[in-house]
Amino acid sequence: GSMNFLAPGLLFGLIGMAIPPILHLLLRRRPKIVRFPALEFILRAHKKTSRSFRLRQLLLMAVRSLLLGLIAFSLAQPILRTDATTAITADHARGAMVFVVDASYPMGYQLDGESLIDRVRIRISNVLSQTRPRAGLVIAGTKTDVPLSELTADTDAIRKQLDGIKLTANSSNLSEGVRRGLDLLEDEPPDTQKTVFVFGTPARLSRVANSVGKDAGADVVFVDVSEGKALPNCAILGVSVEPAPTMGSGYWRVAARIGNYGPNPVTALPIRLEVDRNILVNGFIDIPSGSEAEKAFFLPLQRENPAAAFMVIGTDPLTIDNRYPFWLHPAPTIRVLAINGDPQPTPYRDELFYLQRAVGPAASQGARMKLTTVDVDTIKRDRLKDFDVIILANVTGLSAHHSRAIESFVRSGGGLLVTVGPRVKPNETNTLIGELLPRTLRSSRLAGDAAASTEGRDRRLSYLTSNNEEHPILAGFSREDLMGLKDVRVHTYMLLDPAPSASGRTALALANGAPILLTKVLGEGRVGLLTTSLDRDWTDLPIRVHFLPLLVQTVRYLARTQSTASTTQFVGQKVLINPADNRVGRVQIQAPDGTLHTQAKPTTPNDLWFFSATSQVGHYGVRADPPIPGVDRLAGFAMALDTTASNLGSYTTDKSGQTISGAFSNQVGREPPIELWHLGLAILFLLLLAEASLIYGRQGETLLRDPGESSGEEARPAVSA
Repeated sequence: GSMNFLAPGLLFGLIGMAIPPILHLLLRRRPKIVRFPALEFILRAHKKTSRSFRLRQLLLMAVRSLLLGLIAFSLAQPILRTDATTAITADHARGAMVFVVDASYPMGYQLDGESLIDRVRIRISNVLSQTRPRAGLVIAGTKTDVPLSELTADTDAIRKQLDGIKLTANSSNLSEGVRRGLDLLEDEPPDTQKTVFVFGTPARLSRVANSVGKDAGADVVFVDVSEGKALPNCAILGVSVEPAPTMGSGYWRVAARIGNYGPNPVTALPIRLEVDRNILVNGFIDIPSGSEAEKAFFLPLQRENPAAAFMVIGTDPLTIDNRYPFWLHPAPTIRVLAINGDPQPTPYRDELFYLQRAVGPAASQGARMKLTTVDVDTIKRDRLKDFDVIILANVTGLSAHHSRAIESFVRSGGGLLVTVGPRVKPNETNTLIGELLPRTLRSSRLAGDAAASTEGRDRRLSYLTSNNEEHPILAGFSREDLMGLKDVRVHTYMLLDPAPSASGRTALALANGAPILLTKVLGEGRVGLLTTSLDRDWTDLPIRVHFLPLLVQTVRYLARTQSTASTTQFVGQKVLINPADNRVGRVQIQAPDGTLHTQAKPTTPNDLWFFSATSQVGHYGVRADPPIPGVDRLAGFAMALDTTASNLGSYTTDKSGQTISGAFSNQVGREPPIELWHLGLAILFLLLLAEASLIYGRQGETLLRDPGESSGEEARPAVSA
């Protein structure tokens, strides 16, 4: 360690230590010699007393010199720096510095009884006490914030901003924080020592360290506030909700993925499922070190309304990622009336063969469909209101009465799916239900290269290479499912009217842009149009693995029912507001903390309705504003943590194979300097007591001395010869 002074100029006061000796020399008087024979007999005793008195005088002078020296020493504010505190002063204390603080949720980790963010506050406060520099502060949270627009010597202002830091549930952009810190130092003189200190966890610092170039224009020091200690943590990475028909009717499988970000395996970690604030089921899970594991619960869900649920694991030093919010949505029964336009005695040739085979497995996709099949001749107009969705499958020969009944059904809130095929007559269909369709029909057309020979029949096929991922029908599809749809082959499709007055929103299209599946909102209902067949006459879609989820999602969309999948997204992401009822033009959204947000539907028809105030973890409730009769609670959504930041340790290595975190500084601001001026004042007090004791003792001896002796002098008796 080394000793430094915060006010070294005051050390000139040490010159005052010479004042008592100087005064003693200047004011000292030679004793007057008086020869008096009568004192000869006490000469021997007096010499002994004189030596004791002189020693006491010298001690008193030394004490007074030390008193003046200690006053100057204490006013200079001496501090003793240990090896830890000199880590910053050796190279970076001179000049200007900027502190970049990671304010994302991992900084709430509790290490040795204090959070990492509190450790940052203490360390920066120590640095400010050590150096008194011109400094700046950058807070990397949801947004990168520079609370002080320029460098300042006001350390209290910096400490005040540090105390006001609130951790965010987002993963902060620490690289942006470093860039902003370098920007603050740009205007400093070239000969000024410039330093940016970046405080964070090893994992976060590892990512940023690779992005900082050597020509940054300032020293960039990455400070690991964990001091190299292990930061084990477990986090819930995701929750999936799926029907479990093998367990029985109404059963669901709720599974959670748990990650163990630590050097040691975790055994018997408690885990529970909470629904509407009640613990529904408990369990335990074992997770190997540095890996993931899944825990599944099976439970019956017999309810009408969505339920707010949490998957919760046992507490650890970082608690915010131990709770994962999601919604449990019941699967209502969708009543479907399928009108068969091409019934066949041979089952697999029937128009509805594949649809009927999909009804049972539809339960595995979270939809319960009750299917009723009729042909054109047996349609009962007064029974349409008993269904949620009507499917016109390759239908021709509808009467005007039927078309009017179907139109009334749709405008009243029903769903209609029209599929085409060889029996459909475009002109007749346009005349009867053309106003209901997203776009009117023109004629059937071969896909691909119609002039291809029989040997080159692959050229006579086209693929679903274009899809609108933002369409509600495809919103629940994974990336793999969307890629799988592109393998569907179509050899015949219905060409649509391209008239400007035509409307509709395309979900799936061929490579040439021709729509295959498109939808339209009509009144309070919805209409879907599949421009190819529902059987294998024109496409191989019915035998593809993605036919079932596409059918379920389409029927659910037309019936305006909410998906049973967990609608959980990461905090900070925009959420699509898609009310099932078209009458909803404004919604009121309640955040997890009870804050209410009101948002109106975009006025432009093709604009999507997004909600972006999603900075809190938890459940968001959605209601129509003002309330609409028959429309109670709309489908809510939940926001969860992006747990990619839950791995606080550093496992990244550079090209040489060395762990990058080894280059982090664990010393900066770790220990405050030892202030010695308090000790100086304590010694000063003791010296004052010593001076008082010496003065009292001298006065006592003076009373016993001859009146002719003066203070500070020694009368020397003389004996005559």
